[in-house]
Amino acid sequence: MTIAGTALDERKTRARLWFETLREDLCQAFERLEMELPVAAPLGDQAAGRRAAAPWTRTDHSGAAGGGGLTSLLKGRVFEKAGIHTSTVFGEFAPEFRRQIPG
Repeated sequence: MTIAGTALDERKTRARLWFETLREDLCQAFERLEMELPVAAPLGDQAAGRRAAAPWTRTDHSGAAGGGGLTSLLKGRVFEKAGIHTSTVFGEFAPEFRRQIPG
């Protein structure tokens, strides 16, 4: 791998980690709002919403690894439904799809 390739890989890793941290911070903030809802508020007598997280992976058209991510979904009192997801995907487009891209 070239030095430029290594630097690019490091930048990709930093970006992925930054977005994963942002997703986690947002999820925690949403859960805090759910927990801090006063009992006297509408739906305040119901249980606070908690997120459910599910990792996922994908393959590209050739079956090679294509990345993945984490899906986080919260159903609650303040937010009826909130989704905060991250994904890092890579690979080649299928030839059929590639032909549809102008340019």
